[in-house]
Amino acid sequence: MITIDKNRLIEIFVSLVKIDALSQNEKPVADFVRSFLAGKSVTISEDNSRHATGSNTGNLIIKKGSGGKMMLTSHMDTARTTANIKVLIDEKTGKISSDGKTILGADNRQGMAILLYLLEVAEGNPEIGDFTVVFTTCEETTLGGSKNLQVPKWVEAGMVFDSSHLPGKFVYRAPGSKAFTLEILGRASHSGISPEAGINAIAITAAAISQLKQGRLDPDTTMNIGLIQGGSAVNVVPESVKLTGEVRSFKPDRLDEELERVLDTFGTEVFNAGATMRTETYEDFTPYELTPDHAAFKLIYQAIQDSGLDPKPEISFGGSDANSFNGLGIPSVNIGIGAQKPHANDEFVLIDDFIAAANIGLHLVRKK
Repeated sequence: MITIDKNRLIEIFVSLVKIDALSQNEKPVADFVRSFLAGKSVTISEDNSRHATGSNTGNLIIKKGSGGKMMLTSHMDTARTTANIKVLIDEKTGKISSDGKTILGADNRQGMAILLYLLEVAEGNPEIGDFTVVFTTCEETTLGGSKNLQVPKWVEAGMVFDSSHLPGKFVYRAPGSKAFTLEILGRASHSGISPEAGINAIAITAAAISQLKQGRLDPDTTMNIGLIQGGSAVNVVPESVKLTGEVRSFKPDRLDEELERVLDTFGTEVFNAGATMRTETYEDFTPYELTPDHAAFKLIYQAIQDSGLDPKPEISFGGSDANSFNGLGIPSVNIGIGAQKPHANDEFVLIDDFIAAANIGLHLVRKK
């Protein structure tokens, strides 16, 4: 029976978080992975997703043996820099954190550490079956790596080690998201001498936003306008405004309905004011919902039980690589690994949760 080596697991994690690699600059992490696995009996390949993502590396695909039917994944980028990180390990409280000057980077270097540890203990170990590990790029910005992953043909289920839920929980249902960028084009004029000659793009934008309900629209749907830029000077009628927002929903038809509502509302105000509008919309990620008969649901449920925890399927309003993989036809779940307060300087993980998440991974890859 294999037991998790706490010290080795943490050692791998600390090595990873010291690598500063934001989205589109994941190559230093990819290089670390190649070095870590050098001499081991695995096959490492890199897909061509970099051409779509703009990253300096593609996704890494690591095949143990035949690759099995399951891929275990995590992402190589962090949301914020970990440059000059100082990792604090408090054995008394069982807590791993930074010194508060940077993020810890547990999202998602903790997931990476677990998967590299599994590949290490799998070396020459007859208790562990064949499986595939995938390390993706650009998760924190666009999910670009996972969206453009060339899924290995042997893979039938995906296990994403990236949820901030505690071990034992896993996300089986998550929404899709459609984003929009609108540019309202009015006409500039001197605001004191000839304000009547101008068309105020900020006023148009305000009028449209005042008619739009934001936040939680119904139990399945949210809408948010998160970025606004406009105007050029205090004494100039603002000529243009650019804004970006998103609609999220578990139901594809509601995504389309709310996006249309936003575009129609802005379009009416723009038309009435004699202005023009440029519109860009795109699908950020697709919704998914797995039922208990899906292979991925069955596999993670059993692994959690075998690890001694109570499986708890969860719904999330966040997006992850699991959305992309489901969109590519690979039923996938996002697994709780216990990285708490992600993206914040007080981000932390409890050692017991770290070990529990690694143990779930171990039960996923053990021969049945």
